[in-house]
Amino acid sequence: MSDIGEEGTLVAEANTVSLLSNAEINQQIATAKRYPRSVSSFIKKATELVTLNEAIAQQCIYALTEDQQAAIRKVEAESTGEAA
Repeated sequence: MSDIGEEGTLVAEANTVSLLSNAEINQQIATAKRYPRSVSSFIKKATELVTLNEAIAQQCIYALTEDQQAAIRKVEAESTGEAA
């Protein structure tokens, strides 16, 4: 049973708190199973959103790896006739 604390507040038993905590965790697990995450699905949806039109695409921020940046510099150098 529950006890009344020194200040008159209700003190929940450890068992009750544990049951509530387990119920919350079980609900989170059930939700995660119902709505699984998929990185490939996210990338596909994000790509669709940012390429809806040119104005949206121009407002996006893009980051390139060093290899991608080097490849772009190489293409730019080749197109201008400069040595890489």
